[in-house]
Amino acid sequence: MPILDEENCQVVQSRLDAYLDGELGGEAENVTRHLEFCVGCSETADAITHAKKLLRRAVQGEAAPSILREKIQKQIRAERRFFGFLFARKFLVSAAAIVLFVCFGLVGIFVWQRQSPSNLAADSSPNQSLAGQITELLRVGLDDHVHCALEEGYAGQHYTSEEMSGELGTEYVGLLPLVKEKAADGFETIAAHHCAINERNFVHLILRKDEKILSLVITKKNGETFYNRNGIARSQSSGVALYQETIQNHAVAGFETETDLVFFVSDLTDAENLQIASNAAPAVRNFLGKSSVNL
Repeated sequence: MPILDEENCQVVQSRLDAYLDGELGGEAENVTRHLEFCVGCSETADAITHAKKLLRRAVQGEAAPSILREKIQKQIRAERRFFGFLFARKFLVSAAAIVLFVCFGLVGIFVWQRQSPSNLAADSSPNQSLAGQITELLRVGLDDHVHCALEEGYAGQHYTSEEMSGELGTEYVGLLPLVKEKAADGFETIAAHHCAINERNFVHLILRKDEKILSLVITKKNGETFYNRNGIARSQSSGVALYQETIQNHAVAGFETETDLVFFVSDLTDAENLQIASNAAPAVRNFLGKSSVNL
């Protein structure tokens, strides 16, 4: 593979699917370097990763014989080549369109065989790129922010301190004064509650400053970790290793404790979001370390 620069986007995009599946071998390092400076290719990689995640959810829990599974895998490989053809020519297909395309293909196979597939919801390959693993983990916080703050409209509400304290309960009510102290000037906590999405429980605080929305999202770890991702941490100036990416026009920063994943999600700039996360992370980490509670 040639040395990559801004002129090599077509080369990178034609290899993204294999790269995200950990199948690129020695060429992966070149692609990783390219994604660090190329926003367009990085967004395309995010779209493919999200599409794979949605597909796994769509077919999770089904069962199929091994012969049918082999046929489906051949179909998926053929579709990968088709997607590579499109991306190489800068036809950026949305994640939703990709999912529909793949699902319709699978439905055709299901009808023909009169069977259902299994194990398509398996965990990501251990060889999946480090950058892809970080992005996927940061999406846990982003999904809850989008669901509650935006789709459910909590960002347009304004609850009293008493209402938010009651929603959080005695275990987490201490987050309210902590976040008020550490958040940037002008941000006010307007909602705080326990919530659940994708069969996962969260503690969610929502702050607002004019039209800007910021979420603090906390969830118990389920075997995930940010650790052992050399060179990926965006900041350790606060003494806490913070990982940040821009996903779907949102800045998402995250860190972990022994038991929890913590996310700061906003429509601020990357630098602004990372600064707030750096200010608040040590205090939030210490608070969670003193609390042995369940979400």
